[in-house]
Amino acid sequence: MIAISQAWKSWNENEAAKLIDPAIFDLGAITEMLRYIHVGLLCVQESAKDRPDVSAVLLMLTSEISNL
Repeated sequence: MIAISQAWKSWNENEAAKLIDPAIFDLGAITEMLRYIHVGLLCVQESAKDRPDVSAVLLMLTSEISNL
């Protein structure tokens, strides 16, 4: 299991694809998979005030907005 700090480091170094289990990795869905990783990381930020609320999470997961 990877620590959240390591996941954030991978994200910030543009290596978030390494966080995806090879058994489910799908190059055709990489953008969507990276979106889910990003939203997940936003939801576990240390400070609760920095975390998105449920409605914002739903919007991020269901929209095509590229800039989260």
